[in-house]
Amino acid sequence: VACIAGDFGRVASGGADRLVRVWNPMDGGELITCRGHTSTVTCVAFVPDRGLGPRGVLVPYELFGTLVSGSADGTLRLWEVASGKALATFRGHGGAVTCLAIARDSKHIVSGSAENTLQLWDANTVQPVGPPITGHTSSVLGVAFSPDGKRIASGSNDNTVRVRDAVTRQEIGPPLTGHTNGVTDVAFSPDGHRIVSGSSDQTVRLWDADTGQPIGQPLTGHTNIVHSVA
Repeated sequence: VACIAGDFGRVASGGADRLVRVWNPMDGGELITCRGHTSTVTCVAFVPDRGLGPRGVLVPYELFGTLVSGSADGTLRLWEVASGKALATFRGHGGAVTCLAIARDSKHIVSGSAENTLQLWDANTVQPVGPPITGHTSSVLGVAFSPDGKRIASGSNDNTVRVRDAVTRQEIGPPLTGHTNGVTDVAFSPDGHRIVSGSSDQTVRLWDADTGQPIGQPLTGHTNIVHSVA
């Protein structure tokens, strides 16, 4: 199992078997299997609030909604969870997709890749918004939208966290530095004023999202790689 996500009583997982599986966590039963990726599924996320269909078509939000997956095959796919049907394929990355995030308003998706770039997508048209976003010097391993959708935080194997304006795509301030190994995941606090990052250096760090300054000392205790934070 390479990744998991949860939403309203469902759990989705992606794995090296190239499948996305959706589960009922109450009884452990498998609800649906989504087939189509041709390599490891590296990341999954449920679409918030409503289902989105390709090319401007809104799918009414029903019990099972939609979810997005990213894969080492270089694509993202949008799935109807009720049926397991692939609604759209996002193409544009030249390397493996390593992480993804969906804006709270469901209008945009951002994905990170092993080619050191981010790509912003229009979720309705299934088209990239501008060229790939550069800046990191190694694989992007984690990405997150701020709660208001105006900023994007990304963590990379170059040991940094970078924060960007989601509209202009420009970096806000210098990279957040302090980790001594790759940054594996990032997340914003619910109010958008804090960022948390996990790292292969076995620590978790808190940052002021407005100033870019670290908050306190690194959180220690893990004895191996920190793979995810929330």
